[in-house]
Amino acid sequence: GVGVGVLSGLAYRVAAAGGAVLSLLFWLTNSWATHPYYYGGDLPYLFGFITLALAGHGDMLLARRLLLPSAEGPPATPVAVASPERRILLQTGLLATLSLIVASLAVPLRALGVRLDGPVSTGPAPEASAGDGPTSSPLGSAGGSPAPSTSGGGIKVATIAAVQQAGAAAFRIPFSAPPPLPAGDPGVVVELQDGSFVAFDAICTHAGCTVEWDAGDAILLCPCHSAAFDPAHDGAVISGPTSTPLSKLPIRVDTASGSIFLAG
Repeated sequence: GVGVGVLSGLAYRVAAAGGAVLSLLFWLTNSWATHPYYYGGDLPYLFGFITLALAGHGDMLLARRLLLPSAEGPPATPVAVASPERRILLQTGLLATLSLIVASLAVPLRALGVRLDGPVSTGPAPEASAGDGPTSSPLGSAGGSPAPSTSGGGIKVATIAAVQQAGAAAFRIPFSAPPPLPAGDPGVVVELQDGSFVAFDAICTHAGCTVEWDAGDAILLCPCHSAAFDPAHDGAVISGPTSTPLSKLPIRVDTASGSIFLAG
């Protein structure tokens, strides 16, 4: 409703006020583990929505300029205009209807099992040269880890060379993995500064997003709400909104074959 209202201009101030309320609630609930608290990621949105709720769009709304171009010629005959209260009531009702329609578009996608965030790729990725690309990369491409394979010594999820090249490598835990391994979850293997390797379930403990490897700071970062985890300290939380560390996965490193296995 906030997005549709702010983009279309329907009940603009109402939509902006709703955005301010949501941003305030998100900031209050997501900043408990953020230090200092005013670094909470939703705080700038709160100030922005408050400004829009107070000032309105000032006839600068792009949709209005495209749909209602300025007319030339003699002024039109004045017509009766609905009262502001009635107009805002009608626009709010229309906004609510459009919001329900937009929200309902997710129903067939969920019924078909379509993932909007996409699965984590486990195929090999092209090698990156030094200095290419950003230092923060999705786990789907970090290290270009091979697809997991099962052997007598466990489930192969990465190679030592791939992890050392990128600092981390992503994999998907097979659905056939035995308990207590979280079958089907994305995972990540990280090389620590002392040369040892650790592995974690890559699902963020806040809202279930897939964390990303940040090579610059050597941390695992959630792209949804900026939760940060320290792989050198058993996936401990560096900054919230969550207070629960990542789940550590048992691994076995075979230096002879250069492979890393899940030990389940």
